[in-house]
Amino acid sequence: MPDVGDLLFIGIMHILIFGRPDLMFQDASLGWHLVTGQWIFDHHTIPKVDLFSYTFPDKAWVAYEWMFDLFAYILTRLGGLNLLAVFIATTIALLFTRVYDRARRDGGPLGATVPIAIIGIFASAIHWLARPHVITLVCIYIFLMKLEDFQRGTISSTKLYLWLSLPMLVWVNCHPAFGLGMVLIGIYFVSNIVLLVRSKSDTESIRRRLKQIFIAGILVALVTLVNPYGIELYRYIIDYLHGSSVLAETDEFKSPIFHGDNIHVICLEILMALYLVGLAITRKRLSLPYFATMMLFTHMSLSAVRNIPLFSIAVIPALGLLFSSTRMTESTRSFGEIFPAIDKPWRRISTAFNQFAEQEMLCKMRIIPIAYVMFVAVAAFCGGSLGGSKVLSSGFSPSTMPTATLTYIQEHKLPFDRGFNNDNWGGLIRYKLGMRVFIDDRADFYGEEFYTKYGSIVRTKPGWRNLLDNMKIDWILMPKDAVLSAALKNEEDWQIACEDPGSYLFTRKTGTP
Repeated sequence: MPDVGDLLFIGIMHILIFGRPDLMFQDASLGWHLVTGQWIFDHHTIPKVDLFSYTFPDKAWVAYEWMFDLFAYILTRLGGLNLLAVFIATTIALLFTRVYDRARRDGGPLGATVPIAIIGIFASAIHWLARPHVITLVCIYIFLMKLEDFQRGTISSTKLYLWLSLPMLVWVNCHPAFGLGMVLIGIYFVSNIVLLVRSKSDTESIRRRLKQIFIAGILVALVTLVNPYGIELYRYIIDYLHGSSVLAETDEFKSPIFHGDNIHVICLEILMALYLVGLAITRKRLSLPYFATMMLFTHMSLSAVRNIPLFSIAVIPALGLLFSSTRMTESTRSFGEIFPAIDKPWRRISTAFNQFAEQEMLCKMRIIPIAYVMFVAVAAFCGGSLGGSKVLSSGFSPSTMPTATLTYIQEHKLPFDRGFNNDNWGGLIRYKLGMRVFIDDRADFYGEEFYTKYGSIVRTKPGWRNLLDNMKIDWILMPKDAVLSAALKNEEDWQIACEDPGSYLFTRKTGTP
């Protein structure tokens, strides 16, 4: 029998594959990931210098997401963007099914856990993209749940070592946020020191747990060195994160805006409110390290929208535990006694619902999700069509991404070293046209000085025309709603050579500098 987790899985998959097939491809940076993966596939080595820009063609580059890039390219080679979409959607759907199952297994009532999981899913959808950060989402869940299981004494230290070190081997080669795994281990280590200081008994078991968590931390730290750059990867990431004003200007690193009708942020508010209510009415407590982790993820979600999924992944199981036993439980059980007129029907409904909830806990075969994934995977391998009918159409949206303008650039052979482009479209241009670009969204590569010049142009700050002239830019590809697009329309030296629903292609008029 299918359970609610199966329905959540199918719902997420259906939205991402059929309802919004362009949702995961709203970020064009996937383009440079695929180009990197192709280069690794063709040359059997990891690139050491830039592959994308004509502005820094020989500059050293650290491809720290190489494993995801290679895997993503292989998937697209086998089944196009449709197969990549199936993989990303399956990963997200499976993750939140596991999150739901964890909340139920920790005692979360069915009537509360289902809406909480749905709210968490909608909140996290703000950052569902076909990018390597999906590996971070999965690994954060594994690290947090396995550390919590070890804290509760439900898994051995050997299993803890395996559950942390093996995922880290993938994580460190797929996404630079692998350091969060070390942070979680540190939180559990420090929290147990606090527990040891405060404990008046059972200190021996806490000491033993501290020792084992410390060993886990050392083991995981050693695993993080199993990457093409070794210890230098740490230095590179620290340099990027430390004092960079580029991150502050990146949308996904900005704080969520709580006014307006953004459904993702509204769901975040609801989750935070439920968390506070759960802490207030629960008869159970979160462990000290889990509580400290929730404080960290709450801060992170309020600091950057890209971290909202991390908060959702952590808070749903926490709410399952908090609502498993509350001060309201007794009054809920005596509801029929408070209203005698509905006592019998209330008891019948309650009995039937409780029986369904108990049965639902036993239905974990996942037959329907497996069949669903097999169906869409076969469709992807068959070019998105089955039986002569188009089934899948995942990819970049023509309403927000350049299409006709890219064709114009290619057909008219516009010189690549005279072009200027939106940074997020750099990877897409490189992927679609095979040409180097002015810039892409690898902020860590280009540095603050270059990004400052780019920002001055796209925001039309004083001197932006001189910058374009000095760089000898002859054509510009920008979104239709960009500030620069509006300014160029009023410039005598520039004209619209081509447009499509998502972009303008501007070229210099003949005879202008």
